[in-house]
Amino acid sequence: MKEIPEGMWLLLALAETDEDFANLEKKYGKLGGGTGDVSIHDLRAIDIEILQAAVRMSMHTIGKETRDKWDPQLVNHLYKHDEFENDRNPKEKAIDSLLDYLNTGLRFEEVIVQAEWEGAGIILKPLTRTLIAKAWVQLFDAMTDPIPWKICEYCRNPFPIRRKGAVYCSDSCRAGAYKKRKGILK
Repeated sequence: MKEIPEGMWLLLALAETDEDFANLEKKYGKLGGGTGDVSIHDLRAIDIEILQAAVRMSMHTIGKETRDKWDPQLVNHLYKHDEFENDRNPKEKAIDSLLDYLNTGLRFEEVIVQAEWEGAGIILKPLTRTLIAKAWVQLFDAMTDPIPWKICEYCRNPFPIRRKGAVYCSDSCRAGAYKKRKGILK
């Protein structure tokens, strides 16, 4: 099983078919269902649909300035229109909705926090069993300090933009793209 990408929450939000979800599960491990055997179709009907709605809602809370720095491909998929344009306090309503989604998802996926000592203080570390649970924690982290995201030009996974002009999510993708350009990889 491969290490869970930092953008698992976006990969799940962007996935559309049972095949997309099956490929994620094959690559990264069990999507959800705790210890039980749950079909991808059943997960999509509840768990993933709620996560996808939460990610769409998160696009309303980050603000236009941050959203404009995102990869347009991501924004076009996740932010169709302003659902709250006719509300008196649209951002407040979006935040309330996002918090409801987050709390529901974290509880439903049984995310547990454990206190640990790190550096000079205590931190809360989330413990998760499934990819969906990890995705909820990642969404929470992403909304704690919203930064723009982009699609890697090599592996097509979303990644946070930490420096201007970044096109690859990792050194291995940058090397892979170089090898592909030079004809070393096909």
